[in-house]
Amino acid sequence: MKPQIFGAIAYIALAFTGCASAPEMSKMEAPAGMEQNIAQDATESAKEVAAVPEEAVPRVAPQLVKTAEIDLEVESIDAIVTAITDTVKRNQGDVLELQNNKPSNVRDRHRAFLRLRVPQQSLDRVLAEISKLGIPQRQTLSAEDVSNQLVDLDARLRNLRKQEESLLKIMDRSGSVGDVLKVAQELGNIRAQIEQIDAQQKNLRDRVSFSTILVNLETATTTIPRSQPLGGQLGETWDNAVYGVSSLTTGLLKLTLWLLAFSPYWLAIGVAFWLIRKYAKKMMANSRDRHK
Repeated sequence: MKPQIFGAIAYIALAFTGCASAPEMSKMEAPAGMEQNIAQDATESAKEVAAVPEEAVPRVAPQLVKTAEIDLEVESIDAIVTAITDTVKRNQGDVLELQNNKPSNVRDRHRAFLRLRVPQQSLDRVLAEISKLGIPQRQTLSAEDVSNQLVDLDARLRNLRKQEESLLKIMDRSGSVGDVLKVAQELGNIRAQIEQIDAQQKNLRDRVSFSTILVNLETATTTIPRSQPLGGQLGETWDNAVYGVSSLTTGLLKLTLWLLAFSPYWLAIGVAFWLIRKYAKKMMANSRDRHK
């Protein structure tokens, strides 16, 4: 490939300066005397992009990402969780998260949290069905319009694909291995940007197609068990006392077994202590004898 080919790359990059995703190409300088046909192709591509009137850009409907949240006071958490799960599955949705926080104290309220994903067209219907399962305490709905983001991504994607097509045409022409590798590297950068933007588009469209519902559940009242009769309380106390004595006896037996198992070590420690003490007494006696 002749050196003039890089001039064509520079003209292609200048033709798409509105796309911020290919800064490397815009930094290339066009050498003098480039081939006439390559320059003509680049100029025509630039004119085609610039000639698109604003009126030709299609008007898209608002693309909304919706999130709803509802707080319910219910009688039974487990039964309501099952009912909500059935409602979501019946409407082609999914339960993305479930936190069922059962209280350790009977005086605390039972709470649960669910994060749901449902088709946007089923959002109102699912919310209405969930509201009937308990007493709604709070309900909110928020929407984010991502239309401009999608339009911007579409425009950037079209410009990058045009650059990709132009680079493919350049690679079809003959040239040295070094020139082909440089164009291939630039082509790889553009394709990486295309994949990234395509992934962003899919993520936004998925968020538009499926709405999120956050459900907070709480039991209406706490359930405090009734007091047992005197006989039942005394029987329970006796059982607890017997269990305590049994546990203490078992613990003492285990401790005795541990002491027996380590008895050789205790004997060795005792003998060593006795020898040290005897040696210390002997040293003290010798010291007194010297001072006399």
